[in-house]
Amino acid sequence: MPLVTWIEPGEGTNRPLRLKTKLRAWWEGYDVSALERAAREVDEAADYTPSPLPIPVLPSDDEPLTNAGKPLWTASRIAVAETLWGQDFLSPGGVEHTTYLVKPFGINPSMSLLDLSAGLGGVSRTIAAHYKAWVTGMESSPLVAKVAMDRSEKAGFGKQAPVLAYDPNALALDRRYDGIFCKESFFTIENKDKLFDTITSGLKPGGQFLFTDYCTGSADPSDPRLSAWKGREPVTPHIWAAPKIAAALKARKLDVRIHEDMTDMQRKLILRSLGHFLEHLDSHSMPVETKRAVMDEVELWARRMAAFDAGLRVYRFYCMKH
Repeated sequence: MPLVTWIEPGEGTNRPLRLKTKLRAWWEGYDVSALERAAREVDEAADYTPSPLPIPVLPSDDEPLTNAGKPLWTASRIAVAETLWGQDFLSPGGVEHTTYLVKPFGINPSMSLLDLSAGLGGVSRTIAAHYKAWVTGMESSPLVAKVAMDRSEKAGFGKQAPVLAYDPNALALDRRYDGIFCKESFFTIENKDKLFDTITSGLKPGGQFLFTDYCTGSADPSDPRLSAWKGREPVTPHIWAAPKIAAALKARKLDVRIHEDMTDMQRKLILRSLGHFLEHLDSHSMPVETKRAVMDEVELWARRMAAFDAGLRVYRFYCMKH
């Protein structure tokens, strides 16, 4: 392995690798297992002495469990994800990227919108504030939904941009919307036909449907490398090929206007945020629980980046209901 100058003397031999070293290794494409061959997973608290990142104290009752039997979201993971992706966001993109994604909607104050991947409500509140539209947010994590609703209420958007918890595998809509959108969430839903039926019924005539999601292009979804990635996701993926998704939309009489591969953009967003996060670690410390959440979060995105090389793609679909 070539000389890596940012590993301090003794790391991986006399003491374990620092958290920052592991993150930088992932970011720059090194094999972390090789770097830490002589080290075991131990408490790294001694590496950090400044004040820790703030962690909200939140209830986690009824939180869905991951395939590893852990809560999908915790206070620590929320704090880490926001530090990584930006305030009010739990995945790559932030306000600028997400508003770009929904630009085809042509949002105006008369529109009612539904966000099926509300997260902390960052997108919903941004749309409500900038476009004066009404946005209902729905979030699969009860914990995240509670935090998001609290923030909407504190910002004065409790009625205009509420966030509610829901089960995406049992989506039911009691009204119709001018636009429905979602960001990288459908890939965990097994019965996509039922999902698309419900969403189509929930659109007004002329309504718009836009989403981004993990899928495959022309690659075989059963590729062994993708199978390895699926086995380590927090929630089991149910991947469709992009052409199959487009065909399913068209079968519901939806006019597909945009069907584009955005994987390269996703890569850039992830790498940019990881780079900023490494800089952030220079002046901040974390308690042990938060460090574990950092490692889990970075490993998650490192695996997804590797899956891109195996044929995993991020597509944007935009369509209209006749």
